[in-house]
Amino acid sequence: MIQNIWLRNFKHIVIMSIFVISSIGQAANFKTVHLNRKDLATATKLLKKERASGDIDEDQSFKISSAQKGLENHYLVNSASTDPNKPGFNSFIIDLKTSKVVKLPDHPVLEDSLPELVAVAFRDVQDHGDRAIVIDAKATVGVGPDSGSEFHVFGIYLPTENGGWSIDHDLQRYISGKESLDSVVKSAAAYFEKKK
Repeated sequence: MIQNIWLRNFKHIVIMSIFVISSIGQAANFKTVHLNRKDLATATKLLKKERASGDIDEDQSFKISSAQKGLENHYLVNSASTDPNKPGFNSFIIDLKTSKVVKLPDHPVLEDSLPELVAVAFRDVQDHGDRAIVIDAKATVGVGPDSGSEFHVFGIYLPTENGGWSIDHDLQRYISGKESLDSVVKSAAAYFEKKK
């Protein structure tokens, strides 16, 4: 009897240890850090070469190291827009191996007035192991009775098979009106669960 209890507990400890080690391994495969001075200089130089952008938002730009295709050794850089017809910000993925600069699709908030970048997160919203880029921005209502009030708009950039990024407009409608990252991620997960 004691041997059976000990054996069951031993199996439980082994299984828990494997789970913890695999979780640590997954976390270790995806690392983000803010850009240091050298990274900022490199990103600025590459963006200027492409005539792509204004000042870099240092708080919302990251160096990414991961095993995920399209984010192996890259910068995610958010910067001020230089287009007077599209105020706000632009988001870029820069491949550090090839120096290739790719502009992400326009964030949905850019359709609204006075957009401002708030935060960036990386989450697996499709439950397949690859992380999407989730960008939280806020805008100000320009006209009407709610003029001057702020609201959040989340843009979810989904990873594609070739290492690119896309926006699912049906998903964007589904998460519309959500005001927190947690509620957006839960809603996005529910959206993809319904599509299975």
